[in-house]
Amino acid sequence: MAMQKILVARPIFPDVIERLEQYFEVDWNNGDALAPDALAARLADKDGALTAGDPVGAATLA
Repeated sequence: MAMQKILVARPIFPDVIERLEQYFEVDWNNGDALAPDALAARLADKDGALTAGDPVGAATLA
C-alpha cells in the first residue's frame, strides 16, 4: 500500500520529520515561508499538510 503524501510547510525539528516519515511520504519545506502560489503548487499532489501560520484559503486548496 502506498503511503499518503504530506507537506510540512515550515521548518520543524528533524526528529519530527523522521517520525512522520514512518507513516507518510514527506515533502518538507525547511526554508522560508512559501508564497501562496508555491504553497498551492506543493500541495497539488498531497493528501495532507502540516502548517503553522501560513494562510491557507480556498484558492490554495483548489
